Amino acid sequence: MKILILCLVLFSGSSFCQNSVQLGTQTWMTKNLDVTQFKNGDPIPQAQTDDEWQEAGFSGKAAWCYVSITNDDGGDQELKRYGKLYNSFAINDPRGIAPEGWRISTTDDWRNLEQYVSGSNFQLSDLISVKDWDTLGGTNKTGLNIEPAGWRDVGCGGVGGSVTYWCEAIIDPTADETTTNTLSVIQYEDGSIGFRYGETSWIMGHYVRCVKLD
Repeated sequence: MKILILCLVLFSGSSFCQNSVQLGTQTWMTKNLDVTQFKNGDPIPQAQTDDEWQEAGFSGKAAWCYVSITNDDGGDQELKRYGKLYNSFAINDPRGIAPEGWRISTTDDWRNLEQYVSGSNFQLSDLISVKDWDTLGGTNKTGLNIEPAGWRDVGCGGVGGSVTYWCEAIIDPTADETTTNTLSVIQYEDGSIGFRYGETSWIMGHYVRCVKLD
């Protein structure tokens, strides 16, 4: 395992330093994607309400938002520390959402990560963050720091117990809608960690974790 700090140039020309970690043959970002522009500089609109999120989804338009939870006083609180949720139209847009030199992680990437963990001294709990999980949390020994940031349907859910990432689109020219693969990381009540693979064409909001191009 090798932890790196890479300085990247954003689409707008500004730069930032992005932590990454090498696990096996792959180099992963240690944070969820948090951009507001496509690679060509075009903005990705923010959906600030449930109505705006639904409107973007049903209209087939790209959008992002923050996950939110309900406070004790009944108000909504955005959890910006987890990065941004994107809809599938942002993920599959030909303008591209991943920074130069990176790509959206695929189901194969996640399966390779599972295989790496199973063949090493690590466990799946070493992939997740120590804090914020409702149950036991993890150790984050790998540095990947997967946090329980939840997901979005019409409203938000799953915070504290899971997180879901977008993967690659399923290309089917005969289908009316583009279905996109997903990967959910879940901590169960007994503290065990599960990887659950799925797919959706619904107006879901999920996160992106990027892998460095070879």
